[in-house]
Amino acid sequence: MTKILGIKIGKNEIFYSLMKKNGDTTELIDSGKIIISQGQKIPELMATIKTEISGLIKKYTGINKVVYNIYYDHNKEGILRQILPLGVLNLCCSDENIETEEKTKRNIISRKFGGIDKAEILKSMDSCFPSMEYKNDNMRLIVALTTLGF
Repeated sequence: MTKILGIKIGKNEIFYSLMKKNGDTTELIDSGKIIISQGQKIPELMATIKTEISGLIKKYTGINKVVYNIYYDHNKEGILRQILPLGVLNLCCSDENIETEEKTKRNIISRKFGGIDKAEILKSMDSCFPSMEYKNDNMRLIVALTTLGF
């Protein structure tokens, strides 16, 4: 059995999906969104993110890998809202001896889905996983699924 935690860090939120694969069966265990309060100074923000990510890792024992979506936004806001939190994510995983892997939209869509339109992929996921909340942001589900061999 393999458990993959897919993460996408947004401006003031962390989206996550936990997938489990056992043989040919793949199951969505849980999915959700953690809201990060705005207006925190950088040290407070990173401490909040560390607490939230560590909480996810402890809540879902037996995670084999954490995969995350990375996008390229190199302005000050992008560094604060993505690059620094991803460093914290990797540190939390390292502390728990959990492997991490980064994915980008470009390498996921072109390599794994043979050029199929992203909208069609997301539409299919909505029908496969109808109970999933926050369907407007499925990249954390895509990164988990591609890691499981889809």
